[in-house]
Amino acid sequence: MKQIKGNKRVIRGWIMYDWANSAYQLTVTSVVFPVYYQGSNKRYCGR
Repeated sequence: MKQIKGNKRVIRGWIMYDWANSAYQLTVTSVVFPVYYQGSNKRYCGR
């Protein structure tokens, strides 16, 4: 088995994964959650 620690290709892969995951989380928390909470607030509070 090749040594993974210090392998630039593996490190670059994890960097790209982290970047994509952060973008996904930002999109969900800034776009999806407000729409969901606004809809649920209208449904349960009658506004």
